[in-house]
Amino acid sequence: MVPDDLSHEEHERLDRDELLILTIDAFNSLHAINQPTLMAARAILTLVVTKCGLLDKRYSISSEKDSKDDVTQLFERHPWLVSLVQECCVTRTARKLRLLKILRKPAVTPPQDDTEEEKRMVLESWDLQYQGNATHVLLDIISDYLRTDRNNYAPLASIINSSGTGKSRMIDELAKTIISVPMCLRDAGSKGFPPADDDLRSWLVPRQTDREETERRLHGFLHSLLEVTLQRLKEMESSQGVVEMLEVAGKTWTVDDMLAGKYKASEQSECQNVVAFFIRRQERLASTFRELMTHGQAFGSANDYRRKFFKDVISGANKFAAESERVQTQRGRARGRASQSSPVRYRVSSDGDIRQAGNRLNEFIYPTKVLGRQSTDRTAPRRPILILAFDESHGLTESAMDDEWSVFSELRRALRQAAHVPIFSLFLATGGKFRRFSPELSLDPSNRISGQEFSVLPPITETGFDVLAYVAYEGVITLSRVTDLDWMCHLGRPLFGSLFDSANADTPPDHIQNLAKHKILGGRFTVAQIMRQQLGGLPTIGDCVLASVAIRFALEFNPTTAWQRHSVLKLVERHMRLCISATSGFEALSTTSSSEPILAEAALEILSETHESPVRHLAGRLDVPFIDRGNRGELAALLILMAARDKAARMKGTRDISLCEFLEALMPASAYAQLKDALPVLCCTKAENKPLLKAFKKSRVWFNHVIKIHDFKMLSSHELWKFMTRGAMILCATNQVAVDIVIPFCYSGNVLSRKTVSAILIQVKNADSYGQNPRDSLFHNMNPFAGGIQMYKAGETPLPFIRMVFALASQESAVKIIEPTRGSDRFVDPFTPYDIWFAGMAPETFPVVGNEQNEYKVILQRSLPNANAAYSSSDPGASQQVNDARENIRRNSAPLCEPKAAHNTKYVTLEEIAAQ
Repeated sequence: MVPDDLSHEEHERLDRDELLILTIDAFNSLHAINQPTLMAARAILTLVVTKCGLLDKRYSISSEKDSKDDVTQLFERHPWLVSLVQECCVTRTARKLRLLKILRKPAVTPPQDDTEEEKRMVLESWDLQYQGNATHVLLDIISDYLRTDRNNYAPLASIINSSGTGKSRMIDELAKTIISVPMCLRDAGSKGFPPADDDLRSWLVPRQTDREETERRLHGFLHSLLEVTLQRLKEMESSQGVVEMLEVAGKTWTVDDMLAGKYKASEQSECQNVVAFFIRRQERLASTFRELMTHGQAFGSANDYRRKFFKDVISGANKFAAESERVQTQRGRARGRASQSSPVRYRVSSDGDIRQAGNRLNEFIYPTKVLGRQSTDRTAPRRPILILAFDESHGLTESAMDDEWSVFSELRRALRQAAHVPIFSLFLATGGKFRRFSPELSLDPSNRISGQEFSVLPPITETGFDVLAYVAYEGVITLSRVTDLDWMCHLGRPLFGSLFDSANADTPPDHIQNLAKHKILGGRFTVAQIMRQQLGGLPTIGDCVLASVAIRFALEFNPTTAWQRHSVLKLVERHMRLCISATSGFEALSTTSSSEPILAEAALEILSETHESPVRHLAGRLDVPFIDRGNRGELAALLILMAARDKAARMKGTRDISLCEFLEALMPASAYAQLKDALPVLCCTKAENKPLLKAFKKSRVWFNHVIKIHDFKMLSSHELWKFMTRGAMILCATNQVAVDIVIPFCYSGNVLSRKTVSAILIQVKNADSYGQNPRDSLFHNMNPFAGGIQMYKAGETPLPFIRMVFALASQESAVKIIEPTRGSDRFVDPFTPYDIWFAGMAPETFPVVGNEQNEYKVILQRSLPNANAAYSSSDPGASQQVNDARENIRRNSAPLCEPKAAHNTKYVTLEEIAAQ
């Protein structure tokens, strides 16, 4: 069986099908009188397949006259299917049938034959110098997870996040410091980097149906893995010919002396020196071992040393499995041998068990006979001596026929045997599989977890963001620079920036842009292929479009049920949405589509290839209750503004456009014509008393996506220039006073700074009480010096700006340019605004609405309160240091959302420049 991709609610809905219920009743009636049940079994199976989109439609048609039809052959090959159908009829749920791998659609294998140029780029990008502090934070998290006061089931965690965030690269970098055994279990026949360990995968993930045999093999695997690793480390140290020595209390000691027990630290100062000595030794061993395991690895093949390493591990595991005896622990004996969940261990007379193998490795790397017990504080972090890294490990989670266990669940039980030593395991998976490593707690195959006797460690999400981004210096950075592909690729996840840096003259100019599209689509498919759904395993066009719209418009999702979390996780696993934090079992989940302009451009292409606008796609998904639309119609306003920008950029053929071009695309021609004579409502100086088109004739705007901020302080002129470096329009914080949307623009010139960037301030109203007659109070509240906005501080001189009100629920359509205040009072206020009132959502108000007025109204009529982004650590038992580190790196994933330093790591203000 495959892991359950359907929620409990989805299974219930499918089981309520009236025809299926009638057929099950007929089957049960026939079975009760011992009548042949094959025909009824065939009927039930075809119904189940017909109603479930995940199953292969070859099995939805059955004919008694055709002895060669697919359903007939299926029952002939698998006669146990009749019994399984009978079981489903008794329990009145077809869940187990839907989870049968033989009924699933054949998986699509997208073209994966990378060109030689693409392979070269991947290999070179892997060897680039690692940037960021995610590896240091990861080590802190693991050390904290290894604390002895934690009531963890096993010392392991999954690393989850979307593609391109640097999960595998982060583990490889950690291997330079902590001895790590990398294991890539990528599916047979697929290619990629790092290369797959084919022999290990074939041995570790066979078609097992015997639980005890699998359990025995996995105990042998872990025992052999620890023993072979120890053997290799000893060989490395002896072959290097370097004798490391430590001078303590006037005497010189070698490592061999210490391991032989000739020296034992006594004084605290001595102990600290010896600890530092063994940590340096561990780092040297780790770096050397990593080099041996990865040197010369190619795109699709590991090196000879690594293949020989795993050959020896498998050989030792087979020997252990053949010779070992099954020993019930004291707890297991108390519960009885019949219980599969009872703790057991396997041992051989010559080498003992996993626990003893872990002790031997621990004494070699971090000998307690030399160092003693370093701390009696059970809350103190423990530095790991070894990390087992299982990459592309989703195959371990495929369950057996009874759906009660998997290779992963049994491996997890075996790992408990070495929990007393600081050995930690990491599980990485991509392509829609990582949630299988942390199922809902009530559904966990371990009774000791589902019963809350033990806890499961929360997933690790902190992989780093903007680590390759260039630093933007205020007053130096230019608009032409930030609209360049080089700049855009380096913003966000490291994938695109590292590939850009490895490109050369042979690299196709659109390579990175196409890669970004494929990443959003979940594979090397075209939009047309997905829309036709010709093969099984393709993502749905609905998910691809939802992901694309989320990337461009900063959609927030607030899932509250298992099905909703399942839907959101699909976007993370397959469609590039970022996971900020998650608890065990994903019972709490925080995700985001962060600021990545290169992905936003790819999303624009995807949406255009569907030949329908984002509003039409989104209107069809708004019945999904966890999509946040904004209380005031902000989403509808954002869609209108983005459509106007896209129209103007398409006509111009550039990323940045003039402000006047943007306004022309946004407004009807008659209203735009009035702007040539429209004067500011107020004036800071008489010199600024110019018509709008003249005042902003040199102004330029650049945005292709939205950033949702969490703090109004980000609207300050000291911050606004930063948003232009990312090509972002601003959606204000929930319950923001007086303004809902801000569009920064470069007032004149090319340099970006607080002195050159102004803004359009937009307030959105979703109530029909706001009609075509402008309300002065709404414009008055958009005061750039007022407490709710505070774009400027007292004494600062604002640049001219534009204020707009979108009265979207108005029954009448109108665009009104607000006339200037009469008399000398115009020149009293210290700012110069131009005010425009937009009423209604008809094409007469916004030409880009076109014939989609009804879709816009659907979006406007639905709203859902926003939820604050959750950056604080989801692990309340962690130390403050680890919590702070995790929070900071999570905040890196949301640049410019708040004034905190973690949201602004790549920007240097004038004050900071002066202080340097």
